[in-house]
Amino acid sequence: MRNYAMLSDHDFELLAASLLDAERGGRWEVFARGADGGVDVRRLVNGKREIVQCKHMLKSSKSKLLTAAKKEKKNVDKLKPASYQFWTTQSLTAENKADIAEILSPWIKSDSDVWGEEDLELALDRHPNVERGHVKLWIAGAGQLSAQVNGGVWQRSKELAQEIERALPRYVETGIFTHARDILESNRVLIISGSPGVGKTTIARLLVANLVDAGYEPVSISGDVDEGQSVIDTSKKQVFLYDDFLGSNFLSNRLSKNEDKRLASFIRACRHSENTLFIMTTREYILQQALSDYEELERVDLDVERLVVKLEKYSRVEKARILYNHLFHSNHLQPDALAQLRAGKAYLRVIDHRNYNPRLIEFATLTDPTLRGKVPENYADYILGLLDDPKSVWSGPFSKQIDSAGQTLVILIACLDGLVSEDEAYAMISAACDAGLCDRVKVGALKDMLKVLDDSFLSTTRAGATDSELLIGLANPSVGDFVTGVLANDRTRRNSVIESFTHFEQAAWILKGLRASIPPEEHLEFDALISDAFSRLFQTPLPRSSRPPTAGFRPRRHEVQTDPVERLTVMHQAMELSATIFERLTDHFDQQLQATFLAWQNGSEHGDFAMCSDVVQLVRRVRRSNLPPEAWRSACELVGDLYPSVEKWELLEKLNDLTDPDEDLLGPHVSEFQEWLGEVLGSGSDEMTVRELDEARAYADHLGVSVDEEQFDAMQTEAALREDELSEVRYEEYRDSRGPRDDDYVAAIFERSTPGV
Repeated sequence: MRNYAMLSDHDFELLAASLLDAERGGRWEVFARGADGGVDVRRLVNGKREIVQCKHMLKSSKSKLLTAAKKEKKNVDKLKPASYQFWTTQSLTAENKADIAEILSPWIKSDSDVWGEEDLELALDRHPNVERGHVKLWIAGAGQLSAQVNGGVWQRSKELAQEIERALPRYVETGIFTHARDILESNRVLIISGSPGVGKTTIARLLVANLVDAGYEPVSISGDVDEGQSVIDTSKKQVFLYDDFLGSNFLSNRLSKNEDKRLASFIRACRHSENTLFIMTTREYILQQALSDYEELERVDLDVERLVVKLEKYSRVEKARILYNHLFHSNHLQPDALAQLRAGKAYLRVIDHRNYNPRLIEFATLTDPTLRGKVPENYADYILGLLDDPKSVWSGPFSKQIDSAGQTLVILIACLDGLVSEDEAYAMISAACDAGLCDRVKVGALKDMLKVLDDSFLSTTRAGATDSELLIGLANPSVGDFVTGVLANDRTRRNSVIESFTHFEQAAWILKGLRASIPPEEHLEFDALISDAFSRLFQTPLPRSSRPPTAGFRPRRHEVQTDPVERLTVMHQAMELSATIFERLTDHFDQQLQATFLAWQNGSEHGDFAMCSDVVQLVRRVRRSNLPPEAWRSACELVGDLYPSVEKWELLEKLNDLTDPDEDLLGPHVSEFQEWLGEVLGSGSDEMTVRELDEARAYADHLGVSVDEEQFDAMQTEAALREDELSEVRYEEYRDSRGPRDDDYVAAIFERSTPGV
């Protein structure tokens, strides 16, 4: 018999849908019980519903199973399906089937519509491909893994098998697992590398469990590759797992003497053996540093076998299944924790959280000692709070495995909150060296640093960069959250970091994200440093790219120039925040404000809408009362000189809102507006939106300009039709980009009644 205890109730429903596809054809769907009133698996045939109810109640008695059937009868009576079956993973006698069929009559047509464990076994025997698609079902179950470890293999390998057995129920098969399995089958050797906590060890152990079921003997290596060399037997099937093979702290725990040569030799031996497989895991930055330091490892060409586990490779549904399986198999948390996550669909905030990480999910459902024997009063707040502040993932690697220069580069890029070029990164780290934050870094050393940090704390991309320029940013938003905590708690380092800034935007980031977190007695010193940074960096060029790229969009690019509107706005907000900043920045702010307006008024961009939009934005943010009179006059003249358009009237209206009651900036433009509106209505322009037409009508009423009602109504109707068609197209594109029925799948996992036990 297969071990169905490995499955969660949702796993069982997915298995049922796969079996139904194979047995009866068609497309069977899994639904949320809470949303669909009794439907677990369903298909529609000519508008008629065919339903299969799934009860995964292995630990429950037969009487509880019958009670569950009675509860479902009320839902089925309402649904009136064309056909109905009742499936359970419990073993059923003929009498048990008859009792369930009687309870669910007339929807159950015969006892054969009630399936138990024996029926599932026969169906899986008929359809081995279905079983192949549900890894936990065919992987060795409780006791079987340990039984494969004979007396000639170390006790540690037996402990590995026992650890896999305990963790297997929580595993979720993902596309990453399938990719890893394919690489291992093709190359005999696999290195799984990635950032801390993304699931490297989980995937490695799942692969071992898979191979044990295929007759492989598992061998665990922990200290030195010689452990594997001493027991390798190419005449029988063996799978070696060397977890964290380069050590958890590569800076102080390098490979033992000549181990790089012995490791390379063992890799080659596995490659040439038909019966030997070798799986290694390591953190990406440690692997990159090892490849830089050990020539022998480079010679064996590890890149072919390397699988980098990146968090973005987990789909939204896979994240939901990982969370649900951990909760389902946490006896001390369910059903209370599940119920709390369902309230307000808090589970969506968890799986969509930017810091979602499998290790954090494991901590929040299993390893956190504070959870033993009780559930937090608000479990949703607990797990979201952990995701908001994920220090546990980054603190160890940052303090123990990254040198001072690497730490400094991570901090400086986190403060920028965007992407920088290699040249900018080198300038940043050089300035940090001058400030005493780290040792001097040579020009060529930056590439070596990036090899260590890439795909862990930092990530690199060429998307959107000019001339194939490499851009550098954070690998995960949680790194920025971690850096905030580091700087909040280290006054000396924080001060040196601020003094080393090379971009205005770094000072803006640290003011916004950090000031509220530092002790009040340190504010005076902090504010003085920030003020000096703003003054010193106001004219510096913008970073190469202001934001990292997001799915489906190119990163927003800037020319190498300043952004006076944003920078003046930031300075003004800072001056309102602190008396110290106000005193130190007032004169500099006024000088830069006047210089900016003068440059606009005398610049070649005169009459440019985008520039005038910046002018109005700045005036509104700073407020007219804080503007010198000449700056206000410049703003009004610049906008007034624009060509007639809806945009021009919008900007004039925004400025008009700041005027005294006896002033009217729109009034002098009545004849200009009347002429423009007549041309628009007469031409039947297809570029005007409904909103723009409504605004034009409001301006006409305000200025006392008459409107041709017939022409106006016709244009408004056409604009509405265009927007409806465009909205439909955009919705379809948005829906397609999210994948099929994404929300339904996630709801089907969580929105269910209390799971059977």
